[in-house]
Amino acid sequence: MTIKNTFQLLHISDLHIKDSEEDKFDLRVVIDPLIERVKEDREQELRPEIVVVTGDVVFQGIEFEYKPAEEFFSDLLGAMELTDQQGGIFTTRTGKFISL
Repeated sequence: MTIKNTFQLLHISDLHIKDSEEDKFDLRVVIDPLIERVKEDREQELRPEIVVVTGDVVFQGIEFEYKPAEEFFSDLLGAMELTDQQGGIFTTRTGKFISL
């Protein structure tokens, strides 16, 4: 039996997602390259076993900010070739949740 002594970790922090037209551009500048990098890494057989999301996912915790956050996590799962059945439920300090 071979023991694997390494693992891949993807750490995402402080996205501060807003849902306004002006902020969508700024968000895409960060998110699009991240999604592309995850896809490129998968092609190189780099697959994180653990994904850690820390910090603020949305900007103010306002209900409408969670929709673009859900879209981001859905895109991320797609780039990782995972289904929403393999995702999880993300809770926040304010009691809001994103279910993937």
